[in-house]
This record gives sequence, structure tokens and C-alpha cells, in this order.
Amino acid sequence: EAEFHSRGERDYFEQMDRQSGHIASVIPRARAAGLTHLLHIDDDELVYCAAGLPPLFRLLSAAGVERPNVHMQNVEALL
Repeated sequence: EAEFHSRGERDYFEQMDRQSGHIASVIPRARAAGLTHLLHIDDDELVYCAAGLPPLFRLLSAAGVERPNVHMQNVEALL
């Protein structure tokens, strides 16, 4: 169950440990479900597809299992 704690400061290394633990638990379940790739987006980020979702789906579908990482250009602080 998710919990929210507000302590006024962020512990980067604690956050990394939580993310690593989550990924370690998710990857075996994803593989068991037949998935070959996962999409990770930070909770403070947005994926905007000006041309719609089909081009993004085509790009991600073309990434075979031999290509474990697909990176998107990040644009920061627009709002």
C-alpha cells in the first residue's frame, strides 16, 4: 500500500533504493506475463506525443529484445 510522507527534504539515495527494490520485484512478474520491455516515467514527468500515440507505439514495438533501453529526449522546466 502506498504511503505519503512529507519531511521537508528528499533523500536521493533512499529514493534510489526504493526504486531499485520496486524494479527488482516487477521485472520477474513482467517476464512471467510475457512482456519484453517496461516503460518507466518519473511521477513528475509527462510524455507528450504531438503526433499522437501510434508513432510512439511503432517506435517502442520496433525495439527488439536485443535493445534493452530506449531513451527519449527530456525537456525540463516548461511550466
